[in-house]
Amino acid sequence: MNARALDSVALRPYPLWMHIRGYRRLAVSALLSVVMLSMLPWQALPAASAPALLVLEYTVGGKKASVNVEARREPVASPTHGIGVDKITILPGVSVSSTRPLSDVRVEFYNGTLAQPILLYAIGIRYFKNADGLWLPRYQLIEDVLVMRGADGNWKPLAGAPAALVVTSSTLPNTEGFYPALEFGSGSGALHVDFWLAREQPATQ
Repeated sequence: MNARALDSVALRPYPLWMHIRGYRRLAVSALLSVVMLSMLPWQALPAASAPALLVLEYTVGGKKASVNVEARREPVASPTHGIGVDKITILPGVSVSSTRPLSDVRVEFYNGTLAQPILLYAIGIRYFKNADGLWLPRYQLIEDVLVMRGADGNWKPLAGAPAALVVTSSTLPNTEGFYPALEFGSGSGALHVDFWLAREQPATQ
């Protein structure tokens, strides 16, 4: 991973005691944390593991490359930091063995730095149980297109906002709109992803 890229996105976590006053609140917070963490996909694997939520495949200079987007709670510098890519493919991460439903996960992809981030798009991940009892990740492209009404009364993209993405996948989604794999690119120009951040969502199953 590019060390210089990490310098621009690394977080410095604040000690827990700076945010919590009193042992009672600390105990309640710890209990709630245990309950929430038990539903995360990365908690179904050994603590030392950082399971791949998805595999990010891209092409630079005519050569294909890929990187695992892992279940980590801090921002991660992208290997494409400072490099534009025309097309991105989202391939499946690891399947998970768990006795309980898993939380959805949202991986957000940004341009810029932590101080001035620009959200380009996000990938929603939902786990579906197969006949063998394994939870398989499925993916959904999430983008918020910023628009404004022009002088002619029609809606137009906001100047300076990220361009709309075009899905080119040949696979079909399931009934909930999630794909086994995704392929997409920008409607105009290259995509510049500098870092990403994974966020857990409430369990849905």
